[in-house]
Amino acid sequence: MLKFTCPECGKNRLEEVMVDVVQYSEITAIDEEPSAVDYGGHNTDGGNVNCYQCLDCGYEIEFEDEEREEVNSSVLLVEWIKKNCPQ
Repeated sequence: MLKFTCPECGKNRLEEVMVDVVQYSEITAIDEEPSAVDYGGHNTDGGNVNCYQCLDCGYEIEFEDEEREEVNSSVLLVEWIKKNCPQ
C-alpha cells in the first residue's frame, strides 16, 4: 500500500475532487427543523476528476500540462506518490 504524505503540512489524508457528478444520498431521518436531515450512504454517477488534494491543507497535486487531461487516471496519482512520498 502506498501512503500519501503532503509536502506542505505532512499529513496523510488525500481527497479526490470531482466535477459534473450526480450524487444520490439516502435520507435516513427528517427532524421537524428544516435543516435537520440525516444522511446515510452516498452513490455517485458520472463526473470527472478535477484534482487530487490534501484533505487537511488543500495542497493540490500538480501534474505536467500534457498529463493534466488524464487526471482522472489513478495511474498518474500512483506515479506521483511513488516519486514524491517516501514510503
